[in-house]
Amino acid sequence: MAKVEDNATKTLINETSISPTKAEEAMTEYCQTQGDIRVHGKSSCVYTVSHKTNSFAENVLWSIRPYARKTDAYAMSSVRKWSVRTVKASQQVSQCTKNHSIPAVIFSTAGYTGNHFHEFSDIIIPLFLTCAQFNGQVQLIITDKKPWWIVKHQAFLKKLSNYEIMDIDRDDEVHCFPKVIVGLKRYHKELSIAPQKYSYSIKDFRDF
Repeated sequence: MAKVEDNATKTLINETSISPTKAEEAMTEYCQTQGDIRVHGKSSCVYTVSHKTNSFAENVLWSIRPYARKTDAYAMSSVRKWSVRTVKASQQVSQCTKNHSIPAVIFSTAGYTGNHFHEFSDIIIPLFLTCAQFNGQVQLIITDKKPWWIVKHQAFLKKLSNYEIMDIDRDDEVHCFPKVIVGLKRYHKELSIAPQKYSYSIKDFRDF
């Protein structure tokens, strides 16, 4: 489990929340947000909380299905939809029940999971692209969890993260993180990585 933050760390996070950014690419979309970030699995919501009066001019609300094959309606139909929204601290928002000191990445194991080609093209390689930057200091959060998939890829997942995978869908806790990415980065070509875009190559993935 991720290390619990001390009060000084939480104070710094509260003062540095920024509005989330959403990236839309040919095969995927993902959202990055940092500061006072609260994740509530049971409602599939990620909140960015501002503690400054004028931090956000208006509320932002996005919906994301965190699986890297967004153009395939059939695959995406089985992926749980997540809401990413900004709120001010003055608004009614759930309080943290568990604080974590590392970033988190939310992704789905629905879609075409079970097909070896798609597991690598839609999840494994995108997970590497999204999480390698953290050098193991990242919390993997799975929605649409399939326990057999975790067992199948446990060696890779343990190299990617130093922490036990979090099963979030029925979790009624409010988990607070300094940074959260909802969805995965992915190059549009199958089983490929563009080093000029991601600072990683397919050789880096194989070596990993």
